[in-house]
Amino acid sequence: MEKPSSELVAQIQAAASPETPTPEEREVLIRELQDFTKQVEHIDRTYKAGAMESWISPHGREGRTWSQELDHAVAHRHEGYVPQMTYPALERSYHEENDRDGTKLDTTAGLQELEQLEVDVAEKYKHISPVALVLIYHKKREFRFLEAVKSGDSKGVIANMPFGRPSDELVKFANAAYEADLRPKPKKNETAEKLSGNTFNSRDLKEYFEYAIQLLGAKEWRVEISTKQQVITVYPENKKVGIPPRRKVDGIELLKLTAHEIGAHVGTTYTAESNGFGTTSLGKDASILQEGLAMLAEREIEQLILGYPENPGPYYVLGIQQALENGGDFWKAYDYLIDLRKKELIAQGRSEKYIDKNLQAVPRRVLARIFRGSVDLSHGGYVYTKDKAYLEGEMIAEKIKEVGLLGFMLAGKYDIPTAIFLLQNRVIPKDAVNLTIDVAHKIWANQGDKDFLVNLNWYRENHNDPYWREFGVTDEEYIQAMISGIPIKSRYSP
Repeated sequence: MEKPSSELVAQIQAAASPETPTPEEREVLIRELQDFTKQVEHIDRTYKAGAMESWISPHGREGRTWSQELDHAVAHRHEGYVPQMTYPALERSYHEENDRDGTKLDTTAGLQELEQLEVDVAEKYKHISPVALVLIYHKKREFRFLEAVKSGDSKGVIANMPFGRPSDELVKFANAAYEADLRPKPKKNETAEKLSGNTFNSRDLKEYFEYAIQLLGAKEWRVEISTKQQVITVYPENKKVGIPPRRKVDGIELLKLTAHEIGAHVGTTYTAESNGFGTTSLGKDASILQEGLAMLAEREIEQLILGYPENPGPYYVLGIQQALENGGDFWKAYDYLIDLRKKELIAQGRSEKYIDKNLQAVPRRVLARIFRGSVDLSHGGYVYTKDKAYLEGEMIAEKIKEVGLLGFMLAGKYDIPTAIFLLQNRVIPKDAVNLTIDVAHKIWANQGDKDFLVNLNWYRENHNDPYWREFGVTDEEYIQAMISGIPIKSRYSP
């Protein structure tokens, strides 16, 4: 599919030959940047660490999970029922003196510290003020967003969150991606068929993520399975990856998630810290670019296994656009996404039984994320547009790849304006890395891991056959692996 045009290449090329600052000037700028990010991290960790996961996983009325709330809503739709989003984890942590990480969720104090930091910019951080002031502005929005969700006043403040509407270019790109999904897909090769036929659970994901973190060398990071998670989330401020307890994926998705969450998100954070920039994302659109780089990592896995990259997923952008056009009407967005998904599954030749079983999974996930932060959806929810980042970021990341700056962009967490500012001032991070999908390459290159993944179902069906011993697995290890469903990576490690 043809990539849309962009001015990004010209912007980066224009930044490539500015007046070079002296080494002393450059050293001052780097010190200011490193000290400033430490101050922002301190505020994050002290006043709101862990809070964002509380609203990213909404619940429903009367103690129902979001999934149960949707089941109830669909069953009672004819009665005029519309879902409601609640945030019990946020409410609990708001009233407790300390949350489980030992940090206070105190939005008022956090905002006060950010305002003081803003005053300090003129004196302490004047050389990086274009970067510093933008970041402070967006950190304030995060705190106000948390206040809004807590109070239920979602529209008054959340509407000012700075992610913006999808551009015409992005909507066109999403529609083209959807149309491509309606065309027959190439037949999977034997390896891909076997991988897609294997099912892995949350414990398997945890095991693989920990293995990938080990390959990165990011020893301080941990992986947790938590009932508070509805989606897999990376928390840089806590050096943690959260996994929902009932997540199931096939073998291809397992590797894609490893590349996305660990190779890209954890990898970039870890590299940024080693460069002295900390875990803070610099710039308004840093999260968009981070998701784009992570999606490139997924495409690389697809190329490795399938022999071709899949089309970018269009549902978040199309769902956001439709909801915005209809004033946040939940049921219109629901019907629209269900219709899109049904047409896609029919075009792919799926059976009626398969469609009945799988039709709602993608629309439900999209609805939870684009309406999160809303409360009473019967009055029209606020459409939270951040998740357009996946597709938008992929468009931008493709352009970065064209000009050979992937390594530079993965050596820190920043958006294009910040990257251009750094290039203009010759701030080149010491650890300019290659795209961190290298982690996934390493996993897939290990023949023992590859054989175990591809043949997992065969192992499970033939557990009395000693064939597994050829892979260096003892009977005891094998039986334990079959019971737990967790491949023990150390058996294959060099």
